[in-house]
Amino acid sequence: NGRSSKSFIDEGEWAKVTKLIKKGDYVLIQFGHNDAKDDEARHTDPGSTFDEYLKKYVTETINLGGIPVLMSPVVRRKWKDGQLVDTHGDYRKSAKNVATAMNVHYVDANAITEKLESDLGEEGSKKLHMIYAAGEEAAYPDGIEDNTHYNEYGATTVAKLISDALFTEIPELAQYKK
Repeated sequence: NGRSSKSFIDEGEWAKVTKLIKKGDYVLIQFGHNDAKDDEARHTDPGSTFDEYLKKYVTETINLGGIPVLMSPVVRRKWKDGQLVDTHGDYRKSAKNVATAMNVHYVDANAITEKLESDLGEEGSKKLHMIYAAGEEAAYPDGIEDNTHYNEYGATTVAKLISDALFTEIPELAQYKK
């Protein structure tokens, strides 16, 4: 939460992951939400530093015997004039470009969640996110409107869609579908 492809490495989180990767492990790699932030600790540029960080994750995963799967970021719930607004721009393209260039698996989580949110519409898509009125949810007594992070229902719904996409992209994983 809150990490970019850069800060995840700089803060030592990737080093913790690499210690756990074993031969044959699938490693899902998804960044972009926080790479666009203006602060120096997190910012990367798509087509440049962002791509280089993704390449580092892929290369190190392969070198450890893992199987990398790059994913574009999920959409943010941002609407304008009845249309869902693309808030990721070229970050969503970078993951695909790197996956293609490095010949690794890719799942377009952005397209999957964009369809879900668009199908539900501006009002209906609220049910996926951390959007609660004051007094509605005990954890947020003053209410909250978080259009990025999912609530339990949204997380479960998106996880199912992403796992289905993974089973399509990597058919040998389908045996684990529940």
